[in-house]
Amino acid sequence: MLRLFAGLDPGRTTKQSLNTLCYGIENARWVHWNNMHVTLRFIGETLEYKRIVQALDEIDFHPFEISVRGVGIFSNKDIPHTLYATVEESEDLSNLQALIEKKLREIGLPLDKRAFHPHITLARLDERAPGAQIADFLTRHVLYTIPSMKIEDFSLYSSKRRDTGSEYTIEQSFALT
Repeated sequence: MLRLFAGLDPGRTTKQSLNTLCYGIENARWVHWNNMHVTLRFIGETLEYKRIVQALDEIDFHPFEISVRGVGIFSNKDIPHTLYATVEESEDLSNLQALIEKKLREIGLPLDKRAFHPHITLARLDERAPGAQIADFLTRHVLYTIPSMKIEDFSLYSSKRRDTGSEYTIEQSFALT
């Protein structure tokens, strides 16, 4: 059984630039730059690999650009757990994500109940991460930007959990034409 998600690879230059931010918070588990991505749709563990590939292969969408602007955190009950770089929302990005959702629903996958919030995860935080260091990180990088990058495909990734964190592999890419 594979653990899958659809996502965008922001490219080596963008990932290496984001990697320069990955320091300064104790007990943060920083994402290796090669694992950075934008999740479009988390699928989860499934035996439906072939049907998913067929559905995603039917998507007809054009290339577009995305930009990174600023950083943020996801929290659960006011406890920060994820530090990320914000990917600016755009009509093209939202439309591609909605089309992927539609195609996966058509083959019987359940609706992803989480709202789409485009981002690139930089670190996982635990309760020992000092709040002052998190606040300082957010303040230092609030204006961080990466110029627009062209997106010419999206991918189906597999995810394997390791002691050092998840490891992501692109299983199949789908060209945007």
